[in-house]
Amino acid sequence: MSTGPGRTAIVDVQAFSPEESKRTLEGLKLKVTTAAQAIQSRDVAQGLVVRTNPPASTQVDEGSTVELVLSDGPPPKPLPPTTGGAYETVSKDLVTAGFGVLSPPINKKTADTTKKGTVSACTVTETKQPCGPKEKEGIVVQLEVLVMDATNGVPKVLNQTEAAAKNAITQAGLVPGAVTKKPSTTAPLGTVIEVKPDVGAQANLGSVVDIVISGGPPVTVPSVTGQTIAAARTTLTGLGLAVTPGLCKDTESVSSQTPTASSKVSKGDSVALNCSRCTTSGCIEIKTLIRSDLFTLQTK
Repeated sequence: MSTGPGRTAIVDVQAFSPEESKRTLEGLKLKVTTAAQAIQSRDVAQGLVVRTNPPASTQVDEGSTVELVLSDGPPPKPLPPTTGGAYETVSKDLVTAGFGVLSPPINKKTADTTKKGTVSACTVTETKQPCGPKEKEGIVVQLEVLVMDATNGVPKVLNQTEAAAKNAITQAGLVPGAVTKKPSTTAPLGTVIEVKPDVGAQANLGSVVDIVISGGPPVTVPSVTGQTIAAARTTLTGLGLAVTPGLCKDTESVSSQTPTASSKVSKGDSVALNCSRCTTSGCIEIKTLIRSDLFTLQTK
């Protein structure tokens, strides 16, 4: 007499790719389909698995069908005003609202001096389409700034404070742009060590000057590979560094990190922690990407 099909538990494939999830579940002698409709999720990147139907840990008969529900990424949210305002203000408002801003912006010449340094257009970098009233949280935009045909030299702002440098740039008819940090053994913390374009370079009035400030003496990033996310966070925050764990759980182990061990960074800089999730059919690494050319961090 047959005892019927064997039983198996559905494993957790959240944040796995559809392909890896299919291999994993088929290895348990289950059939796999994908839901026709993706769902919005703040926790799982677009295109990855949010959950299964039936849910993980459910006991089912071998040969049963498991449906994968994929992520459509975070829900759309209203964009703050992206045109007509000063570039620095528009950029800050976008970042505060949870969006990324690519720097430097695109320059577009105008003869109207009243519009110098204001934003004339906004484009979503991923789609190359104009920004809509609502966009997915975390998307990156490219702004277009109106500049004049007339030029001025980038002022001498090296060794000044960030506030003083911004004031000098504004007085020169230019626009303060992105502010980033670099460690320095010689420049006092918070003082300007570099501008883009360089000091003395001719720039169209109203165009953007990015600023690099000293992050103070460099901090050596330790190796936290093999530690749990929670333990790694304790190690890194103890050195004055921030932690970006992405989709990794506190109990999961660090498989790799960015920046790598022995890198020199500034206090307050972020270290992205990656982890591996394994099943009977293999492992997949959950990565968090730091984009230094953006105002914000983007997670993959």
